[in-house]
Amino acid sequence: MIILRRTILIIAAIFTFQFLMSCLRCGPIPTLEMVYTDLSLELSANIDGQHTVYDDSVRKEDFLLLIFLNDQESQVADVKGYPNYGFSTAMAWQCPDPNFNYSDKVQSIKVLMINQEDTSQTIDMTNAFGSRYESETSSIKDQIDMQYENQELFSLYLSLLEYDEIYKKASFSVTANLESGKTFTQETEEVIFMD
Repeated sequence: MIILRRTILIIAAIFTFQFLMSCLRCGPIPTLEMVYTDLSLELSANIDGQHTVYDDSVRKEDFLLLIFLNDQESQVADVKGYPNYGFSTAMAWQCPDPNFNYSDKVQSIKVLMINQEDTSQTIDMTNAFGSRYESETSSIKDQIDMQYENQELFSLYLSLLEYDEIYKKASFSVTANLESGKTFTQETEEVIFMD
């Protein structure tokens, strides 16, 4: 009986020690240096408050242009080994997320509309795009500033705030200018706007 109690106490002490060791693994919150690698665009429609896949035509007031700047870490990952004392180990709780530092931030985004019936005709539509939430609207510049406050993947969901000068058949060329002078440019496929 005494041997059984001693064995139970030893096993409980080992599990308690293992649990306490798993709580100490987080360490300081790392700051990751991030760099932008490329730009990608998607076309969508906002119908009854739902984002739907863009088909072959869309109403001007439902049109959405989604802009994503893809990024990656500019440092090599740090791999640490932890003692497990013969047991499988797991973290007792989740460590805090790392901080992301973008040293070369987006300075501006420019959106050009290209007439697909006469590709020599282009219009700067940067001021015509923005974001609308309930009764408030925000410009592309406002959206860029908010991206760095939230430290998330750089993504803009832009709708047309003004659509007086929209071509019936158009594509959009988006250029993201970084503070360093580096630029990323991408063009959408043809969009057919319904009247």
